[in-house]
Amino acid sequence: MNWILNGMRPVLLKEYAKLPYGIRQKALALAHTEVDEHINERAALAARIAACAKNGKLLVVESGRDCDGVQYSGRKYTIDATAKAFHDLHNEIAEWADGPFRLTIVPFDTEVEYTSRDLVMEAYEDGHPHVIYSSF
Repeated sequence: MNWILNGMRPVLLKEYAKLPYGIRQKALALAHTEVDEHINERAALAARIAACAKNGKLLVVESGRDCDGVQYSGRKYTIDATAKAFHDLHNEIAEWADGPFRLTIVPFDTEVEYTSRDLVMEAYEDGHPHVIYSSF
């Protein structure tokens, strides 16, 4: 049997051939776009790692918001200068994350200070305790 990747779902070529021409072209374009985006993301990560690596290490800064509405920035990690180490760190943080977070690779000479804000308390003090405003 012959298979073709249609987006993320394999489809038999016989079934694929039954689709109207326009839909087949759209499916192929979509599959190629997803692959291109993935390749571009990996290339951008490799370039950022190469630009910021020093002595085989990277400085990664975490920013995010927890489930209680506390927004934080400046949590630092020093990891090996590889994409695998970056992905492992991302997966480890994501496993225990209470809310959205972002990892940023920065040069070692960048001044990074840990800060946090309690957005729920700020909203209460500003007179709108039913809604918080966050950058995430």
